[in-house]
Amino acid sequence: MTKSTGNELYTTFYNKYIKNKTLTPRSYALTLKNLKTGESSYIRGYWNKKEGVKLMEGTYEVTGTSSPIYNSYLYQKLDTVYLAFKENIAINSNTTSVNLSAKYNSFMLMFDTDNTKSIEYGYGENSSNNIVLSKVDNIYYMFLDKLSIAGNDRLRIKRTSGSESNIGISKTPFENGKYYYFNDITNSFDVPPMEQGN
Repeated sequence: MTKSTGNELYTTFYNKYIKNKTLTPRSYALTLKNLKTGESSYIRGYWNKKEGVKLMEGTYEVTGTSSPIYNSYLYQKLDTVYLAFKENIAINSNTTSVNLSAKYNSFMLMFDTDNTKSIEYGYGENSSNNIVLSKVDNIYYMFLDKLSIAGNDRLRIKRTSGSESNIGISKTPFENGKYYYFNDITNSFDVPPMEQGN
């Protein structure tokens, strides 16, 4: 059996959980600006429900987001992708639904599960505020729309052997719309012969 690559793992994850909208947000907040009149309308609702409003005929600039709902930055949702929208749409007398093109407003971190007991994301050394990453199939994963303002974002990886690693990620230049795969590697060392003493 060969080890999967990050590309293979991501493609499987995407097809199974993102493309079929299992791990996408359920709600949206959109602004529709009529390009002729300049009038703006703001709508909030849930995807795939008749909660949108058919506006007057015309061309509209649509901007907005679709994000997981959470109570505070510290307890944000890490298991769902963040999306953004910015495009023009035409509404006419026959319009019954609108299908927008989503752009990623987050990045994804993926980790091997082979030798890993758990992975936590948090700020600084206080483990009581850490969030345990979700695990599906052969990966631990998380989505983030941004790193903390405090600049002390960390990952704590607990191994099945009992060892633990803490990885600082505050200055890592993650880009929205990209995934980053952290696979396990083996660490070793070489020992040169000692020199003769006097």
